Amino acid sequence: MVGTGQEAAGLVGAPDEVTVRDLARLQTQALSDYLTRHAGNDSLAEKALLSCAASGYRSRDDFDNVLRRHSCPDTVLLRLTERLRTRLGGGPSWRETWTQLVLSRTGADPALVRAPPAWTALRARGDYHATAHAAVVTAVREALGSDQEAWDRFAACPATHSGPTAWLRLGDLLDAAATGSPWPKPPGSR
Repeated sequence: MVGTGQEAAGLVGAPDEVTVRDLARLQTQALSDYLTRHAGNDSLAEKALLSCAASGYRSRDDFDNVLRRHSCPDTVLLRLTERLRTRLGGGPSWRETWTQLVLSRTGADPALVRAPPAWTALRARGDYHATAHAAVVTAVREALGSDQEAWDRFAACPATHSGPTAWLRLGDLLDAAATGSPWPKPPGSR
């Protein structure tokens, strides 16, 4: 873990060269100091947002503090979530942390709820640890309605915990189940 202040700034490097992993290694105060020194840099703020998922220990408040530094906080989360595979990558724990942070936002936009990887969104927990996230439950119910065939198709969707199909988005799978269209291909496949 990298310390705070000038020591951290020297170890991290220039904003255009720093990576999500570099920022994830910083202590919370050092990250805040670094972002303050480079205020107004949306690209850096986006890397810092993603680093909250990669760090494994940033709180929702830390995430919100970084989000406030972005010039378009209302739209950046959807864009990052839709491009999560290329922007964050990583294993299941990073996807899970990102999804929990995004879904923890009060009144999350329905498009944002549908954007995370399906397996991860469906496993996200709500206010009570034993329950599914209410916003995800609502999105699924709205997409599938009372169509039992759609529910059956969705139950057989190709979403997985890891591998290429782990990146299939919830909304894309819900749409395919509701319309009976073919399942989308995993990102990066032909």
